[in-house]
Amino acid sequence: MEPIRLGRRRRGRRPSRRGRTPARSLSQSLGEVQKLIDRDRLLEAAEKLDELAERYPREPEVFRLQSGVAAELYDFTTLMRAAWHWAEVAPDDPEATLNLAGACMVNVRPALARRTLQRFLQRWPDHPRATEVRETLTDLAQSLQEVLAEMGLVGLKGAEEIALWHEEAQVAMEQGRYDEGISLERRVLRRAPTFAPAFNNISLMHFLQGRLGEAIATAQRVLAECDSDNFHALSNLVRFLCAAGRPEEARPFAERLKAVRSERVDVWLKKAEGLSYLGDDEGVLEVFAQARAAGVLRRPYVDPLLYHLAGVAAARLGREREARRYFRQALKFQPSLSRAAENLADLRKPVGQRDGPWAFSINEWVPPKTLEDMAAILQSATRGKSTDERVRRAARRFLARHPEIEGLIPILLERGDPWGRKFAYYLTRILETPEALDALADFALSPFGPDELRQEAAYALVDAGRLPRGQMVKMWVEGEQHDLLLFGYSISPEPVGQLPRQAQRLLEGAISALYEWRLDEAEQQLQEALEILPDHPSLLHNLAAVYDLRGDSKRSRELVERAIEIDPDYTIGRCQMARFAVERGELEEAERWLEPVMNQEHLHVSEFVALCEARIDLALAYGQPEAAQSWLEMWEQVDPDHPYLPIWRRKVGRRDGKRT
Repeated sequence: MEPIRLGRRRRGRRPSRRGRTPARSLSQSLGEVQKLIDRDRLLEAAEKLDELAERYPREPEVFRLQSGVAAELYDFTTLMRAAWHWAEVAPDDPEATLNLAGACMVNVRPALARRTLQRFLQRWPDHPRATEVRETLTDLAQSLQEVLAEMGLVGLKGAEEIALWHEEAQVAMEQGRYDEGISLERRVLRRAPTFAPAFNNISLMHFLQGRLGEAIATAQRVLAECDSDNFHALSNLVRFLCAAGRPEEARPFAERLKAVRSERVDVWLKKAEGLSYLGDDEGVLEVFAQARAAGVLRRPYVDPLLYHLAGVAAARLGREREARRYFRQALKFQPSLSRAAENLADLRKPVGQRDGPWAFSINEWVPPKTLEDMAAILQSATRGKSTDERVRRAARRFLARHPEIEGLIPILLERGDPWGRKFAYYLTRILETPEALDALADFALSPFGPDELRQEAAYALVDAGRLPRGQMVKMWVEGEQHDLLLFGYSISPEPVGQLPRQAQRLLEGAISALYEWRLDEAEQQLQEALEILPDHPSLLHNLAAVYDLRGDSKRSRELVERAIEIDPDYTIGRCQMARFAVERGELEEAERWLEPVMNQEHLHVSEFVALCEARIDLALAYGQPEAAQSWLEMWEQVDPDHPYLPIWRRKVGRRDGKRT
């Protein structure tokens, strides 16, 4: 039943001059859109028309073209919105009214379609299409009765009026007029107190307004007072509880949702939606298989979103070829389904750069009103002289108003869209509460999201003391688990604790001589420096290095022990003591010497080199050549020209066979 044609594109037609004359810039923009339409570049045309609709909310021609493009793309939600606005801004245009009636019919709103066509005949009884409209009204009368029966309104006084209010509420919800939509549905409930669809819409509008508690309570009321098997209420309740960070509470309702039996075509999408919010990928694919068996994965029954949700579930289970097939099929049915296109593009990236898969955008997890509240609070905190602590207090005020967000953070980190994951990530970085850091740790060690972001999270956890600095940790890289060394040190070439001028000059000369193996010269300069600063740990350690290079390990060790006795916190000395322990096979003692060094955030280059030497020795003693290689590579990055590197490359190479 579709005798009323929608606003289809008209090739070669210039923008209409009906209504006010567009400004020159608008006229040019509409001309560009028309060229895109004529070349079948409809997605680009739709994007430009979205922008124009915001800039020119009273321009009929924008909405006429938007209606036509949306119809071509099978984007019936946008079609309804555009048709509504076109009829609103062009009340004297019969084409706009007919277009609205067509949009109502394809969106299954027969009461609105009937009223629109009746108004058309009242206004234009002699229109060339008036006969066609009268025939359509006859068909609509039968269709409306079928819809009333399906909704359980047959026999109720004023049933058609109730259906009309309900459909108007649906349009108001889609257009963001939530208070108006709730008011219309409450009017419905005064006539039909157990009409579940009205409660379901009210619960959704409460959620979209950020009133999560009221949304949950309303959905529960449907199940308690109207219909315990209402699949819309069950699916919505699963969504709301997951959005509240309470997925465990959602699971029993998800099981009830799976068990629902219904002849309604939309049951499959609502099941898949609820299970997708819960992350039940196997369940989603089972529902998809049941929908296929029921024959609803083809036009006119199919909802392309069902293919998208199946694609996400398949991708999360590692079935990528299957996922690509589902995403492509979703786009075949609805080319403008951007989330399917974005997931398909994401699958083309290298594994380590992928954000997805994701089923829903952040606005479907977090109501826009809640996001606006956060933006307002943080903007206030960052005005003028802001500090980290001031921003952190602002974030905590936001959480005090919206406590559900902290429970949602782990879910967004695991399966949110790119914006949702970043929202959750930066919120954890601002808050640094134990719960937020737990969620961040789970994310850093998971396979979800791009490698770069997870590694950034890992280093944030190192700084927060939640992951070990300078230790090997199992992390996902390019889709596989690897042992990664969490560096986490700030390395400075600037000298720390300058000696008196003459002693410093002698020390620097000795170090240069050491690097060039001029050992006698180095020893002489160090002895002269020790006459100025007797028992200085740094001078003693470098003199120990002279004896070590000569093969006099006993004298070398005595000097290091003397240096560490004078200053137990001497970093380089502790590293050398750890190496002595490794030589004796006392690996636990070596770890004890290195523990304070490993926990330091800032190191001088020389201290870092000493740490690398000790860690390489220890890793090789443990039989961990990969760890030794990692420390060697970090040393090469920090000080690539160090004269001792060739020695250590050979040492590591002999053990792991990677270098010679």
